[in-house]
Amino acid sequence: DANWSLITWLNTSRGQRIPTVYIAAEVGTRSTILFSHANAEDLGLIYDHLVMLSQELQVNVMGYDYTGYGHATGTPTEPDCYADIAACFAYLLKEKDLL
Repeated sequence: DANWSLITWLNTSRGQRIPTVYIAAEVGTRSTILFSHANAEDLGLIYDHLVMLSQELQVNVMGYDYTGYGHATGTPTEPDCYADIAACFAYLLKEKDLL
């Protein structure tokens, strides 16, 4: 798993709690990728890939685990998937000032 000190927990509009990780670019930029990983992956498996994306593309990268997967709470549903992405997007807008 990814280093726990790097995890930010977000609450979704559907009452779930999802782990996220935000990798800031080494150069100052507002360009950001919100990365939704594939099936059979979780933050622990993709963390190094997210870091590489950030470094190679010189952008910020945020990844997250879907409701019901990895260490996230709940049972996976399509509405929860949308709520997960909305929670991440809102975090980027409000907390990282990426409007």
